[in-house]
Amino acid sequence: MEKKRFHYAWVVCGSLMFLLFCNMGMSNAAFPSHFPFMRQSYGLTNAQCSTLSMVRNFTSLVCMLFVDRYLKLFHIKKGILIANALVVVSFVIYGLAPDYATCLAAAVISGTGYSFGGLIAASALLNRWFKTGRRFAIGLCSAGTGMASVILPPLNAALTGLFSLPVNFFIEAAIIAFAGILGVLLLREDPERAGMMPLDHVAGAKEEETYAAGTGREQNARRSAIVLACIACGMMGFAIYGSYPALELHLVSQGFEVVRAASYISVFGLMLTIGKIVYGYIADRFGALRITVFCYTLNFTGMLLVCLAGTAYGGVICLFAVFIWGFGNAISTVLQPTLAGELATDAEYTRIAKNIQVFYTAGSVAIGPLPGWIADTFGSYIPSYILLAFIMFCSMCLTCLSLHRGK
Repeated sequence: MEKKRFHYAWVVCGSLMFLLFCNMGMSNAAFPSHFPFMRQSYGLTNAQCSTLSMVRNFTSLVCMLFVDRYLKLFHIKKGILIANALVVVSFVIYGLAPDYATCLAAAVISGTGYSFGGLIAASALLNRWFKTGRRFAIGLCSAGTGMASVILPPLNAALTGLFSLPVNFFIEAAIIAFAGILGVLLLREDPERAGMMPLDHVAGAKEEETYAAGTGREQNARRSAIVLACIACGMMGFAIYGSYPALELHLVSQGFEVVRAASYISVFGLMLTIGKIVYGYIADRFGALRITVFCYTLNFTGMLLVCLAGTAYGGVICLFAVFIWGFGNAISTVLQPTLAGELATDAEYTRIAKNIQVFYTAGSVAIGPLPGWIADTFGSYIPSYILLAFIMFCSMCLTCLSLHRGK
C-alpha cells in the first residue's frame, strides 16, 4: 500500500494562516483592545478611537477597488509580503505616535496593508494550490483572525501593564515582521513553478466545479447571481458590523459586569475560530448552500437572543447566544471567497472576489454610528439588534437565490 505524502499545499495554508493572524487579526479584529490604553497613554477620546477604525476601514474599502490590479502588478506572494510590511510600519508608527494625527496616518497605512494582503490575496493563492478542499483551506486559513480575537486582547492588556503601550506595539510589529520572514521562506507563487502539482485530492471533498463560457443565457444568469451575491454580502457587512462591535456595550447596559461581558466576547471569538474551520470542511463535502443557511440562521438567532440579556435567565441565554452566533459568524469571513469560488471562473476569480469583498466592506462602513444612535434614541440596543437580525435574514435569502441562479 502506497504511503500518502504530506503535500506542500498545507505549508502554504499554514503560512497564510499566520500572516492573516497578523494582517487581519492584529490590525483589525483585535485592535480595539488597544483603545482603552490609547485613551490613557495618548490622551485620545472615545470619538477619536472610533475614528481610527473608521479611517482604517474606509482606506481598506478604497484599496480593495484596486486589489486585483495590485496583485497582477506585484504577483500574489510579493503583494502579500509588501502588504505585511505596511502593517509592520503602521504598528511601529503607533508605538512612536506623539499625537492623534500620527495615529490617523498609521490607520491609513494599516488599512492599505489589510486590503492588499488580506483574504482576497490569500484565497487567490490557495486556489492555485488546492484543486479540491479549497473551502476547507480558506476556512482554516481565515481561522487565524478568530484566534487573534481570543488570544490578543488579554495578551495586549498584560504586555501593556508589564511594559507600556508603545513597547506592546513594537512587540506586535516584530511578530508581524517574523510572519513576513516566514512568508518569504515558505510561500510559493505557483505549484508548477515550484516543480509541484496542486493538491487534487482531499479526503471526502467534492471536485471543484470549473465554469465554461456557457451560452448567453447561462452567462446572464451567472452575472445576475454575482450581483445578488454582492448585494447580499453588503447587507451582511452592514448587519455584522452593526451588531458584534456593540455586543459588549449592550451586555453591560443590561447589567452585566465588564469582566463577565468581556468573557462572553472571548467565547464568541473561540466559536468563530471553530466555525470557520467547520464551515470549510462541511462546504467541501456537502456543498456550500446548506452550511451557509445554517450559519446565517445561527447569526440572526443569536442577535435576537441577546435581546433577552436583561431577563431573569439572561446570563444563560446570552451564553448560548454567543456560542451559536460566534459559530455562525464564520460567514463574515469565509462566505465571500466561497461565493466567488462558486460563481467565478478561475481566470476571473480575483476580480469577482474583490467585487464581493468591496460590497461587504462598504456595508461595514455604511453602518457607521447607527446602532449607537438607535441606542441613544430608544435607551437600548435591542431595537438595533432586531433590525439587524431582519437584515441578516434578507441577506440569507439573497445568498440562497444567488447560489441557485449560479448553478
